[in-house]
Amino acid sequence: MRMKRKVVTIDPAAERDLLDDINYLDVKCKHARSDTDFCRYESMKREKMRELIDQRHAYAICGGGGKRYHTRTPDGGQIYATRIEDLYDKLYDYYYGENGKTLAELYEPYVEWKTELRNTQGGTIKRERNIFRKYIQGSELGGMKIKEIKASDVEKFFTGYSEKLKRHDVSNIKSILNGIFDYAVSRDLVTVNVSRQYNTRTIKTQAQTSKYKTYTDDDRAAILAALEKSDNVYDLAICLMFCLCCRIGELRGLKWKDISQDGAGILICREVVLRYDDDGRGHYVTVEHTKTGHDSGVRLLPLTDRAQKILEKVREKYGEDGDYIFCSRSGKFLYETPFGRHLKKACETAGVEYRSSHKTRFWAVSSLASNGASAQDLMEIAGWSTTQTALHYIRLNAAGKRTQDLFDSAID
Repeated sequence: MRMKRKVVTIDPAAERDLLDDINYLDVKCKHARSDTDFCRYESMKREKMRELIDQRHAYAICGGGGKRYHTRTPDGGQIYATRIEDLYDKLYDYYYGENGKTLAELYEPYVEWKTELRNTQGGTIKRERNIFRKYIQGSELGGMKIKEIKASDVEKFFTGYSEKLKRHDVSNIKSILNGIFDYAVSRDLVTVNVSRQYNTRTIKTQAQTSKYKTYTDDDRAAILAALEKSDNVYDLAICLMFCLCCRIGELRGLKWKDISQDGAGILICREVVLRYDDDGRGHYVTVEHTKTGHDSGVRLLPLTDRAQKILEKVREKYGEDGDYIFCSRSGKFLYETPFGRHLKKACETAGVEYRSSHKTRFWAVSSLASNGASAQDLMEIAGWSTTQTALHYIRLNAAGKRTQDLFDSAID
């Protein structure tokens, strides 16, 4: 029997209002304080869903009286359900569920999935969201349904940015696209991650000169000399960071118990990260892992004589009563913004161009690479899980040394 179509009368504005109401009630259900509240919000949500589908769906719903409910879909398919409530659920999922969502609409579900799966830092999510909004959200690709996107569409998207972006920007955008498609694959929305099928190395990018801008050995020596007489906790933390190869979050998370019994090494096994509440408020917490999220990020770094003297200075001035080696006045870990201010002041005193705290890690890795460290050495010392970044540092420093040797021998 051919199902009759009815006239769809829903207004776009009314549709958005109903969707907002449904989303709001869904949140209320998730945070209901009692079973009674949950049932009340769930009932209200279903009423809104039924109202929305009755206005949105153009085909009659048949069945009942002992027979399965069924209806036709615009693409020629059929939807069946034993109960009328289940049929409306399936229709709602058909029109508004993830299966019909665009790439841009799947971004927030992807972020929630990624955060739960990988315990991603709040700062990373914030940076990625800015990149998503700038390059992907309003693009033609972002407006396409995820199940309709082909590898050629991804290629067309990146080709539009040829010679307009730096290589790290392209990599960041590609990482987000890869992640959204990974999420879609995990939810059976698509069977293949077409984003990973496209190689962005074919895209021409702007020259990236920032890779050459880091602290030098002379810069380090000048900064350490400028801070030699200081016993300020932030200054001492800066000095120790220039003796290790760690991230700022890992430095802030160091505890006295991480120092080996012989005092010759220190274990890097946790970090302080930024997390965001449901209301968007950020706060720092300590997590018992490093950025990689697995064992490759845990490493034991040697403490040089200079590093041991810095730690002894911390003991003499501040004691070991707190858990953290470097404590704020509240007894918690140091905060990143004051750390940056102290580093900037130290640079000014030393006559060195200021660079971020992350560049102290760049200095350590670059210095190790220029002194013959292998890719495996750098992976173990820096806490990386792949060789790609390590090989980048080795190539960069080896090229610089070769160039210097050639100039020394060929050009007066």
